[in-house]
Amino acid sequence: MFPLSTRVKEAIKLGLAMVITYWIAMQLGWENPFWAALTVATASVLSTGQSLGRATMRALGTAVGAVASLALIALFPQERWWNIFCLSLFLSFCAYMATGKSYQYFWFLVALTSVLIMVVSAPVTSQSAFTAAVMRTSETALGALVYGLVAVFIWPLRGAGGLSDSARKLVASQAKLYRSFHDLLSGRGTAADSAPLRATEAQLLAQVAQALSAAMKDSPEVWEVRHQWRRFYQQLAALREALALWPQAFPEILPLNLPRLMPNLEGLYAELDLRFEQIEQMLVNQAPSHIPQVITLAVDKNEMQALPRLQQAAVGVTLTRLKNIERLTRSMVACVAGIKGYAGENTEPDLETTRRSGPTFDPDRFRPVVIVVAALWVGFFLWIYVDPPSGSGFVLMAVVNAMIYALLFTKAPYISALDLLQWWGFGVVLAGLLYFLVMPHLSSFAELAVLIFAANFAIYYLRGKPEQKLARILGAAGFAICLTIDNQQSYSFSSYVNHVVMVMGGAAIAGGTKHLLQISTRPEKDYLCLRSRFFQRGEAVMARLGPDWVRGKQHWLLSGYLNDLSGLPPKLAMTAKFIDYRTFPQNKPEAVQALNATIEVIAIKLSMLVEAYGSFQVEQVGRPLQEDLRSWRSALVALFQGWADNPTAAPADDLQERLTTFETRIAQTFAAAGGRQVNDETCENFYRLLGSYRGLSEAAVDYAQLAEGMKWAQCRKARL
Repeated sequence: MFPLSTRVKEAIKLGLAMVITYWIAMQLGWENPFWAALTVATASVLSTGQSLGRATMRALGTAVGAVASLALIALFPQERWWNIFCLSLFLSFCAYMATGKSYQYFWFLVALTSVLIMVVSAPVTSQSAFTAAVMRTSETALGALVYGLVAVFIWPLRGAGGLSDSARKLVASQAKLYRSFHDLLSGRGTAADSAPLRATEAQLLAQVAQALSAAMKDSPEVWEVRHQWRRFYQQLAALREALALWPQAFPEILPLNLPRLMPNLEGLYAELDLRFEQIEQMLVNQAPSHIPQVITLAVDKNEMQALPRLQQAAVGVTLTRLKNIERLTRSMVACVAGIKGYAGENTEPDLETTRRSGPTFDPDRFRPVVIVVAALWVGFFLWIYVDPPSGSGFVLMAVVNAMIYALLFTKAPYISALDLLQWWGFGVVLAGLLYFLVMPHLSSFAELAVLIFAANFAIYYLRGKPEQKLARILGAAGFAICLTIDNQQSYSFSSYVNHVVMVMGGAAIAGGTKHLLQISTRPEKDYLCLRSRFFQRGEAVMARLGPDWVRGKQHWLLSGYLNDLSGLPPKLAMTAKFIDYRTFPQNKPEAVQALNATIEVIAIKLSMLVEAYGSFQVEQVGRPLQEDLRSWRSALVALFQGWADNPTAAPADDLQERLTTFETRIAQTFAAAGGRQVNDETCENFYRLLGSYRGLSEAAVDYAQLAEGMKWAQCRKARL
């Protein structure tokens, strides 16, 4: 017997779920069974956990949308324009939430159901609206239940293996990053070795989060220890931050003899290597062969006292960073041992290393909101004043396609109307061929079941690649809508044409609205706008730091700026993937990718700088150093301002020379102070501030060098 591929198995599951769903809906005498089939089509993704999650979100979203639409109808039962105005506000909220980081599909279904009941159920009466709400909720629940059972009991794709594999890859990447820093301290590596590892680490952390979300839905063994898995994920994120902070003091400690200064340092390095190996070993279900030993780091007091105060501060900061890494990795070993059943759950609290989040406001998320509201009103006016075939269905499909743009906004915002028309059209054409050429010759549900199974199998198999998920879903949805299966089956060319006009016309309205509003049409221009906004935010952060910085008054605003800054590098990386570099041959994809990595480093260093200001009072150092800090800050403000206007502007100041001069004055100031004027805590806090400024300046220099050879003027010109 030939083994079946995953693609064939998933195609069989989709076809089988469709057949069962249609059979139950027709046995119950439902008027429009295709609504239940739509749930099956949209739930058919690769992982069982993801499929169950989509099915559940569809059922919940339909229920919430039904209740919300009935409430809106009750507010203005006889006011058409007030109804559509309130619906516009509600859809705006749904579209904004759909572009967030969680429950995007839920808000998509809430919006779709509200339009379906308020518009498609017209003329709206209390009875028709309530009946539509109940039927849509029942049909959606049926589709979710059927596909959920099929996904769980027939060739289930459990997420536990994928979760452990993703976590193991991330731990391996963090181990390589740790060893690169270790080699750098030992004189065997360079700072450039860690750059690609940091980029890989960020991607793998996102994959672990996605795999954990799916595995908790379809794997009972993961669900039972979900709290430990969540804790392990938080530890991985904390370790990423700890490893990023570790090299901050390298410039001062590289010339030192660290094994003499910290006698048990080599023992810590060996222990950390063993811990990373044990974590990877347990994640592939192998029992651990080593029990973590607590390593207490300490410095030799005589060696420490012989160092200048600045280097003493650097050693103190490094000691704190290494203690944090030691504590985190020890806790990670215990956590994974508890997950895999090799030890009891570790209840010792982790060090708090994650930063507190402030207010979030992302103006980019309003762009798909504009598309959704505009598509609603265009479809509504066409329905009222033109009355096209399928009538209110035009409004529904226009909003559906506009909400698809909202869902894709954070992943693929440059999908065109032609792409959507092609994907919908595949299912529409297939339905038309079967509707006219095959279905009239069928005489029983058994024959119809073969047709439904074969068609949906073909749709999934032909569009079975992971990157074709949306094409597969829209193809299956278009097929279900246009096939119009009913208990009292009849065949009408005009009915089929009406459905085709509804589906394709809705996609054309949403795509045309997006194009006319010039929203997300040219990735190169969006890239420049995002980069300009990044440096505007950086300028705002630097301008608010200084001797008069008051944490209580400024921290809330700075947190909002920093949240926006941290969200812009992923957007830049995503936008850069869609740039047509053949049109701009001077800018190579590799160079733009390196530039994006440098921008992300600048965002991290700015966050560290704000944190360092929060734990240090500038007045604790002498006036000359205060003036140097103010001058340095002003230079960075001017630099960011220039880059916001011109992304390739050369720095007006030599930051490296300013950095060298400043560090020389700091060394002289601390040498003159000795142990009288500046205590150890103040010295270490000031060194953290110095390290943050140094890291930010070095990142700015790297950016200037990378941006110098790029040509962006052509990107601003209009293209035909």
